[in-house]
Amino acid sequence: MRAKKARFRWRSIVAVMLILSLIGYVISYLPRRAMGSYRLTQSGEVRLNFGWAISDLKQWSPEGCWWQGRFFSIKGKIKTRGNNWGYFYAPLIAIDRKLNFPDEVFLTQEGIKEGDIFSSLIEQ
Repeated sequence: MRAKKARFRWRSIVAVMLILSLIGYVISYLPRRAMGSYRLTQSGEVRLNFGWAISDLKQWSPEGCWWQGRFFSIKGKIKTRGNNWGYFYAPLIAIDRKLNFPDEVFLTQEGIKEGDIFSSLIEQ
């Protein structure tokens, strides 16, 4: 009987600690979220002839955090990239972008007009 009480107490303490840690994680993200903004970045889908990706979307990021969950490398593989804070807060950033701050694509491969000054630099 004593062992069951001790096990229940231990599980309760672990559960409370996990919940408090999760609450602290979310609360520590809120000031960064409040100061976040949209910035230009590359998706990797639009590239110059010599391989460099062109900034083709506006993506929201919290202050001091940078994380991109879907980037196409020059070899066509989907990769993730970011800084340490971006990876730490990646789940919350992904939820925020999905619900509140969607990406704004402003340039696509098809959206480049023939005869445009930059059209000769873009891979077809």
